[in-house]
Amino acid sequence: MSCSISTQYLGGTFTLQQLSGSYRETKAASGTSAVFTIRQVDFTHGGSYYCQYQTRVSGRDFTSSHSDSVSLSVHVTLPKPVLTLPTERNSSWGQQVQMNCSISTQYLGGTFTLQQLSGSYRETKAASGTSTVFTIRQVDFAHGGSYYCQYQTRVSGRNFTSSRSDSVSFFVQVTLPKPVLTLRTERVSSWGQQVQMSCFISTQYLGGTFTLQQLSGSYRERKAASGTSAVFTIRQVDFAHGGSYYCQYQTRVSGRDFSSSRSDSVSFSVQGEMLMNCGHL
Repeated sequence: MSCSISTQYLGGTFTLQQLSGSYRETKAASGTSAVFTIRQVDFTHGGSYYCQYQTRVSGRDFTSSHSDSVSLSVHVTLPKPVLTLPTERNSSWGQQVQMNCSISTQYLGGTFTLQQLSGSYRETKAASGTSTVFTIRQVDFAHGGSYYCQYQTRVSGRNFTSSRSDSVSFFVQVTLPKPVLTLRTERVSSWGQQVQMSCFISTQYLGGTFTLQQLSGSYRERKAASGTSAVFTIRQVDFAHGGSYYCQYQTRVSGRDFSSSRSDSVSFSVQGEMLMNCGHL
């Protein structure tokens, strides 16, 4: 703050005084002015200030009236934090998702809060320096959506909160791979024989069912999975059973139904046996 006076009585001093606080400083005038510097302000420095000029003329001390006051407010400005999603934006149900919130600030020792925009997820963690990592260990469908983070800290007994970060989004899905259908018996079967096919899928989503479907016929069968596979048995085949087949896997996760794509097809054919009896006339 600079205090100046228009006077012919040089060589005096200026005093800067805080109106409602204890700050007071006196400096020798440089001509008709003086500059007062508070090198590191804190909240106690906030408020109104005035200055006065004091000088000595012919052995007598004279003091000016107070200047008009000026005010100084002290606050903590926190920049907008940055939220990043190091993991994939499309996450599988049950997997782990991580988000990192960071801020560029000198005010350390605070906390970060991660908040879901349109859901109920909220988590607060102590900052590790100027950042923290939020980990959702097993995501479900409720976790999908947009998130933002904020930084909170305490400076000289006062609480301060940053603005919201820009949001990031991820989506939770169930991805079922294509199952594998194999023919456990011969590709050419005799009429009346048994044919077996096995359908297998590599997945973490257990407890589903497999469906075996004939491509150009009406045969269809559904079986509960035994782990990640099921064996289909046609006990006595006839000509209608011959042809190509595929299988699919269906399961229910968190109240939603999901189906895999079709497996590659396998085929078998059915042939008959002719018995000829020859007699004598």
